[in-house]
Amino acid sequence: MNHDGFIDLPETEAVSGVPFDDAPQEMNIPRDGY
Repeated sequence: MNHDGFIDLPETEAVSGVPFDDAPQEMNIPRDGY
């Protein structure tokens, strides 16, 4: 985190555990619901 008061997309991975990238169709999501 750069503590600029904004949540940047790369900063969301640490909290969500989901890496965001250019190929979401290739992501391995262990379950299909919340």
